[in-house]
Amino acid sequence: MAGVKGGKREMAIPSQFVKLRSVHDMARNVSTFGDLIRPIFAQKNQGGYRLMWPGAKIGECRIVLYCESKEIGNCLLYKPKSEFGEESVEFMAVQPSGPQGGNAQCIPILELKNVPFEEKKPRIDASCIEARDSSQLIKAVITKAMDHETMGKVYVFSYKQARYVAAFGLIDEDELKFLTYSRLDEGGEFCFFRYNYSNDRVEPTNTFGDHSYIYVRVVNLAEPFPFFKPD
Repeated sequence: MAGVKGGKREMAIPSQFVKLRSVHDMARNVSTFGDLIRPIFAQKNQGGYRLMWPGAKIGECRIVLYCESKEIGNCLLYKPKSEFGEESVEFMAVQPSGPQGGNAQCIPILELKNVPFEEKKPRIDASCIEARDSSQLIKAVITKAMDHETMGKVYVFSYKQARYVAAFGLIDEDELKFLTYSRLDEGGEFCFFRYNYSNDRVEPTNTFGDHSYIYVRVVNLAEPFPFFKPD
């Protein structure tokens, strides 16, 4: 993908593109259910639009999460499954006014004529560290997120007939980034993990908003990270 040209010098961010399963996963990836939210970038292509979001930076290369959509708007209204209804996404021309209910999140969309992300080779060579079990990994993500007063996020993907959950930012050393991962026993797709602190139990769920739990967002990947190499 071409970078932005400024005079004779091309300004481009070295990037590695990783595809998400759906627009729902893009919305969950960006939603923090708080005041601080970053926009989704969009670029028109032959099939519609590519939605993009710059994620972790490893070395000089930025991971760019993306998905395809036949339509866009000026914002994306995301509602997780709750007592108010099923999980939904809706592109809108105007941001809704007033309270949305059901923990709705309105995400701004910025359409770009040229994007600064340029896929570079060789690809990212990140270190992958295995955690003993997925519940410990989820609880570590929750602890890290609470330090920053936000909601934790993990990635779920398949690799060679097995399913994994993974997170960045649990083990970092200056510019050295690690992907911490664990094998998942649960099958199927789900939207969140939730932690019950009264019985110290972690479980997957599609429903969000019960205040007796602490939640972690799940971002389902259509493909594993290209650098993922389990032990």
